[in-house]
Amino acid sequence: MLAPAQLRHFGDCACFNVRWFNRVLTQHFTKAMRTSGLQPTQLPLLARLAAGSASLAELTDWLAMDRTTLLRNLRPLERRGWVRDQAGRRGRARQLELAPSGHRLLAEVQPAWQRAQAQIEAAFGAGEWGRFMAKMEEVATRLEKSGPGSP
Repeated sequence: MLAPAQLRHFGDCACFNVRWFNRVLTQHFTKAMRTSGLQPTQLPLLARLAAGSASLAELTDWLAMDRTTLLRNLRPLERRGWVRDQAGRRGRARQLELAPSGHRLLAEVQPAWQRAQAQIEAAFGAGEWGRFMAKMEEVATRLEKSGPGSP
């Protein structure tokens, strides 16, 4: 059994605290984008496809997401006509693109997203958001290279 002093360390758990912060940020953006019908977790996927078509493999790599989760996230976007397969295929060979309605949606939601993003950056303070992003990227790269259990 762990002593109370040992249990206090779990309050510093990186996984818990980053997930908590993620929930707060997601709620912030959900409120900002509520009238669009788009979830903030779907926005990066649409934005990526706005830059050009992509295969499922490219999207899973870019999002660091497994294929099953990606497909679950894509279904509502396809049902609403925002994303489509270029050739109407299924399976691994799918090449996805943003439909014209998806482009219109991104244009409509951009001002709300920009306001929400500006509020986050202001809450961090001048220049801190950029430093935070750079540090997250640095840590993620180190963790990907080292793997679990490595120092």
